[in-house]
Amino acid sequence: MRLPALSGWLAEWRDIAATYLDRIGLAPRGDDLGVRWVAVRHADDHVHVVASRIVEARYRLTTTAASDRTAAKRPTYAEQEKTARRGHAEPVRTTLRRQVRTAAAGATTIADFLERLRRDGTW
Repeated sequence: MRLPALSGWLAEWRDIAATYLDRIGLAPRGDDLGVRWVAVRHADDHVHVVASRIVEARYRLTTTAASDRTAAKRPTYAEQEKTARRGHAEPVRTTLRRQVRTAAAGATTIADFLERLRRDGTW
């Protein structure tokens, strides 16, 4: 795809984004049928590149939360930093979610579910 001529920092950021997308195979240079994308620069030191969501699974890109807000919340920056300071493998939120899902998957009654949580040390 031929891009319009730009000058200065705008051309440089466009080239950086285009090179990135070319190298990861999402939008090879010269491929008019490549993934559609846009780069948004809102600070001097970086841009955000948004590409078609259809390729998220194929390239293991981070997916966004469901628009109905039912998706599980990801650990916050503060939780991730606390995890690193304590030397844990994962944030408490992630551990707890996994333990509850595991107990729920194996339980046949509420009493069994609670017992599994107690046995696991969750509750």
